Amino acid sequence: MSDRVIKFGLIFLIIYCPLAFGSVHIFSFTLMEIAVFGLCLTWLIQQLWSPSRLVSVESGEAILRPQLSLRQSPLIWPILSFIGLVIIQCLPWPASWVKVISPATFRLYQMAWGKVPKFIILSINPYSSKIALFQLLAYAGVFFLIINWARTRERIRALATSLVLIGSIEAVYGLLIFLGKYHRIFWYEKIWYRDSVTGTYINRNHLAGLLEMAIPIAFGLLVATSSARGERRRKSARPAGIRGALLALKVDDHEQARRVLLIFLMAIMSLALILSGSRGGILSLATAFTLMSILLLFRSRKRKYALIGLVIVLIALGYGLMTGFDTTLRRFEQMSADAKTRLRFARTSLGIIRDFPLLGTGWGTFQDAYRRYQSAEDSGLVIDHAHHDWVELGAETGLIGLGIAVFSLLFGLGYFFSLWRKRENSLSIGIGLGGMGAIISLALHSLTDFNMHIPANALLFSLVAATTLRALHYHHRRRKEQGQGEEEDAHHQVRPKSNESQEDTISICLPRSLRWPLTLLATAGFGLAVVLVSKAYLAERILPTLPDSTLGERKEPSLEEVCKAISLEPNNAEYFSQLAFLLEKEERSEQQKQPKQQKEPKQQKEQKETETQKAWPHGESRPQLADRQAQIEDSKSWVLVAKRLLDGMRLLPPPDGEDRARQAKVAENDLAYLALQRAILLNPANPYYHLDMAWHKIRPEKLADESQADFLRILAEAEEEFARAIYFMPRSAEINFSVGSYWLWKSKVVEDEKAYLEAFGQFIRYLQTAYQINPNYKGKIRQTVQQYYPVEDILARIFST
Repeated sequence: MSDRVIKFGLIFLIIYCPLAFGSVHIFSFTLMEIAVFGLCLTWLIQQLWSPSRLVSVESGEAILRPQLSLRQSPLIWPILSFIGLVIIQCLPWPASWVKVISPATFRLYQMAWGKVPKFIILSINPYSSKIALFQLLAYAGVFFLIINWARTRERIRALATSLVLIGSIEAVYGLLIFLGKYHRIFWYEKIWYRDSVTGTYINRNHLAGLLEMAIPIAFGLLVATSSARGERRRKSARPAGIRGALLALKVDDHEQARRVLLIFLMAIMSLALILSGSRGGILSLATAFTLMSILLLFRSRKRKYALIGLVIVLIALGYGLMTGFDTTLRRFEQMSADAKTRLRFARTSLGIIRDFPLLGTGWGTFQDAYRRYQSAEDSGLVIDHAHHDWVELGAETGLIGLGIAVFSLLFGLGYFFSLWRKRENSLSIGIGLGGMGAIISLALHSLTDFNMHIPANALLFSLVAATTLRALHYHHRRRKEQGQGEEEDAHHQVRPKSNESQEDTISICLPRSLRWPLTLLATAGFGLAVVLVSKAYLAERILPTLPDSTLGERKEPSLEEVCKAISLEPNNAEYFSQLAFLLEKEERSEQQKQPKQQKEPKQQKEQKETETQKAWPHGESRPQLADRQAQIEDSKSWVLVAKRLLDGMRLLPPPDGEDRARQAKVAENDLAYLALQRAILLNPANPYYHLDMAWHKIRPEKLADESQADFLRILAEAEEEFARAIYFMPRSAEINFSVGSYWLWKSKVVEDEKAYLEAFGQFIRYLQTAYQINPNYKGKIRQTVQQYYPVEDILARIFST
């Protein structure tokens, strides 16, 4: 029963993950993670409760004891090492250690916080690293599960066939949408890539990533459909006479139909890949097929399949010429311009590796780290990936993580090839060849894209690697049963003289008394993982912060929603940024209401009734004034909830000296300030949090009653935050414009001549930088400056380059 659960669970993941927009949204990859963890738990419980017969050395009696059998592969150790590295990035370490191991990380915290606490985390955004870590555990879980579970021919073929099936479904769906000009993916109307085949993926390159794995695996199944030796065995086992002839005809027809179907599906998927316009995908697959064909040329019985693969590609190319191939050709004509952009992203990302060489900035933190290095040409763009998986991997995990990944790829391919060239059975030859082709193709495509950061593709890549490993370790033997000749496929470990296989099985015999404790421990671990990933999902459902283009325009959240999201996931910095905005808005609303309390009671009543009418324009079930008042009271109650949430949370380390008491007094009456502190603590490299903190400090209502000395001190504190915002994103027109606007305002409010000259020079400098980065800011700069200095000379200085 458990084997059926694992089998259909894996097939479900293979089919579901690509269909769900590539599982790029939190609901999809949360379900993926829970499913993988659940399947691993099922397999482990099966192992614990399926005893193996052992013989006692002392008494000679046969006894039953639980036995945990684990397939040991040399690829397991690099995978565990990489997971260990990511876990290290997510844990707090003594600041003195971090200063030595990763000086840039220490300086980043020092710049963002002013004072560094005793323990700091290597990842510059622990929440993003946690989300990415659970995805990584899911990929590793699939690999571990398959190499231990897929021990028979039927299981290996089921996994490979499922991958070909989902590739075919995606190709057919994408072609129907493309040829029918129906620009929708389920309910989502396509905004990008309307002239390309994308399947259920939003990005055409990510569909190409899936097809790059499905097409080689389909080719491998085609090679594995028959072998000369298998044909001879079947002929020797057939009955004589008419019955044997009919049976041979039936078998031959079945295999012939399977070959024709695989060729047809390969042609459909090849056509979809070509019409996707993914140049990296097309070139990567062409390279992989070339290498696969070269390998087949060294096997005399399989040479014809090299020709078949070439014919399939030519057929797809020919049909593509008649059905919109011009779009793909135009894409290749634009290759130099796009390559220049992608090269700029990758070259800029090398700056991150230079500053964080050993351990990187943290798994999943590329977007936060890249802002400081983002070029002026990309100002205004949100760069969330480097469009080069290998460079992005080096930026996030340093040279150590990049080295582990590159070693795993090269060693794995070498290991697979060493096994493949010694195999003679068709399954190992076919699936092994297709798997190596899929791995090579996606690894090459990762040089120009970020397929490895698409959960569905990364999961299937792990599945392909594990299935390839199992296929290459598969052997078959004959077994005589009940006096009749019967061929049976079976998996067993072969230990040839030439050290043909390095894989081994670790068998751990456990006392019966450990069954329940280990089962409960594994179940508790699964429950903890489910709780952690589910809380993040539920919080995102209440208040989305992760990218999801299928949700449409997001409305402004309420204070209630933000508080509920924080209670579920208190480590998401964006929630506290939203909380600060709403608390500040609530505070301003209360201040605006205070003068109105002096009005006549009748006038107040009429005004409230008018507000109620505006809020509820429809006549049916219109709430009365009491309901409106209840809403106001409810808003106040959520402010108190926010205060309780912030009171129990760790904030930025307080400064030394006399400022400690003053900061505590400010924090006691300023919840928005506390929320921004928490946001900066959780994501110190986000320049917009520092910008919000700076403007929050110099709000007019806060400066109105301050003495001249306090006024200047507050301005100095705000200037530190402005400097931090510039430090973390120096080539942003938006941030330079905002900082320049502050200095423009200061030049009109300070009385000291030296301070005035400094402010005047600074606003010229920052506004000029904003204009140089993005000339479209010229209108905004002109309008802002003329509010304070309605003369053209100053504008001429700013716009001079």
